[in-house]
Amino acid sequence: MNTVPKPTTEPFPLARAADGLEVFVTSFDSDKDLSIRLMDLGLVSGARVRIVHRRRGDLVVARDNMRLALGEATAERIMVVPCGAAPVHRRTGAAGTPRQGMT
Repeated sequence: MNTVPKPTTEPFPLARAADGLEVFVTSFDSDKDLSIRLMDLGLVSGARVRIVHRRRGDLVVARDNMRLALGEATAERIMVVPCGAAPVHRRTGAAGTPRQGMT
């Protein structure tokens, strides 16, 4: 039986993550349009991002070789857990591996 591990911490808004922290995106607390826009930018459930720096609430995050600037209001709607915790998302199984039949 393949079960998704539970996170070791409760998800919190990306805007509250410390500089330099690596986190997994778990979900979006937003409307459909913003969720689609974030997914188009590569911020999908299970994505690993690092907080590069912040200024007046706005953030720059790194994902792979890409950097994204996010406003504070948007960053408040992206829920994350630290990388030490298991990512929780619908389309993958344990440790981020695809579930059977989910491609």
